[in-house]
Amino acid sequence: MTAFIRLVTALSRLCGVLAALMVLTSVLVVCQMVVTRYGLRASTTWQTEFVTYLLIAATLIGSPYVLLTRGHVNIDLIPHTVITAEDIGALLCVVVYDHLIG
Repeated sequence: MTAFIRLVTALSRLCGVLAALMVLTSVLVVCQMVVTRYGLRASTTWQTEFVTYLLIAATLIGSPYVLLTRGHVNIDLIPHTVITAEDIGALLCVVVYDHLIG
């Protein structure tokens, strides 16, 4: 089981590196696009779609690394403290609201 966990950790780190390289590539392509469009007054045909797809891929490929580093957003709806009798009504409202919008 520890071998599996080490494999998943290594793959998650690899995904993080790939996502970072994709973002860096996107930044470089946008810089190239600005120089081409405004400096050379030439049309840019492929850069916008390339950057869009690359950033979407970086978001999806980078998500295992975000989960590995616990970088995702946590919202605690139920507090970790002891709930008193007065808090039951408020807690019930929060849980119902959470189920309605979730």
